[in-house]
This record gives sequence, C-alpha cells and structure tokens, in this order.
Amino acid sequence: MLITLKTQLAILATVSSVFALHVQERASKKPCGNDSISPCKCPAGTSFANSTTFGYIGAAASDIYDIAHDFYTTDYLGLKLVKKEGKPNKVGSIRTLDVTYNNSTYQLTEPLNVYYETRDGGFEQQFNLSTVPLVVPAAQGGGIFGGYWVTMHVQQVADHVSWMKWGVYRCVAGNPFDFTGFHEVHMTGLSDTLKTKGKLVNKSSVPYSIGD
Repeated sequence: MLITLKTQLAILATVSSVFALHVQERASKKPCGNDSISPCKCPAGTSFANSTTFGYIGAAASDIYDIAHDFYTTDYLGLKLVKKEGKPNKVGSIRTLDVTYNNSTYQLTEPLNVYYETRDGGFEQQFNLSTVPLVVPAAQGGGIFGGYWVTMHVQQVADHVSWMKWGVYRCVAGNPFDFTGFHEVHMTGLSDTLKTKGKLVNKSSVPYSIGD
C-alpha cells in the first residue's frame, strides 16, 4: 500500500487543524449552527464538545460509496430509518432514525446540509440534529442534546486505500451518546463488510479518535 508524501502531509495538516480547533478558546460569541467554526456558543445548560475519528480503509472509495453514500441508507450504522423527506442526497432532505437500546427508543431527526461527490468515488455528508433540545431516556444513559453537527468524509488516497474522517461537534448535558465509540465501531464495520464482499484489497488501519 503506497501513500505519497503529499498525501501524508495533507493528512497531517487535517489532524493538526482539528487539534488547533480543540485547543482554541471556547468562549466564542457565535451560537453553534450549521456554519459554525467550532468551538461555538452552546445553548444554556449545555456544554461544547468536539471529536473526530480517522482511519484508512483498504478499499477503493467507490466501494465505500456503494455502502455508505446514500443519506437514507442507515443499516450499516445499526440505526433504523423510520421516515424520509425529500430526494436522496439532496441538500434539505431529512431523515428520522430510531435509536433503540436497553428496551427503550428515541428518535433523531437529521436534515442534510451539505453533500458532494468526487471523481475518485469519494463523498462528503454534513448533517445536524434538528429536534432540540432532546432528552435521552435514562435507560440509554440520560443526558440532553442541545444540538450536534456531523461531517463524514471519504477520499481515495492510493490504489485501493481510502481515508475516512468522521467528525462531530455538539452541545450536550451529561453524556447522551458515545460518538467516538460509535464512529470507531462502524468504521471498523465498514472494513468488515467490504471484506465480506471481497472488496477489501489492503489492510485497514485501526480507527483512532481525538477530542472530547
């Protein structure tokens, strides 16, 4: 698996920029929103958090695209789609998901704010939680969402090697959801699915995360 120096430098620059955001002063006067430069100002009673999960996947970006690009396809995330509004992958489309665990269920409604594809088969989705504030059932750990904003980015960096970045900044009280664990598990799950399909040509890295 050959990754060029240019690619490595670009990735290091990305990681460095995330670290820079993480250590910035968090007293920004601008409220958190779709276009926020984190850190931003959270609603009263919630605090800002930011994390990003990275990893190499030993497959072509187009093969990851086939599994994960459709905003309305959530099986690979282990989440049940219960409602969709608008055309797939069109900005402004909305999905509603069931989150079920420990004999309890709550719903997340997420509008798609940014979507684009690249020639190498890569893509990016940006979406947020619109139904806020959202109280998570005590059976699932409790806590409150004041909002979250997610970016999922996939790009090909070498022959059958893709780079995936899954970032989220959020306003929360307590710990309503383990985003880092969720993203690491399902990034690994993508590699497992690709392997089952015979599409995993190179070895994937172990996903790693930085931030809160």
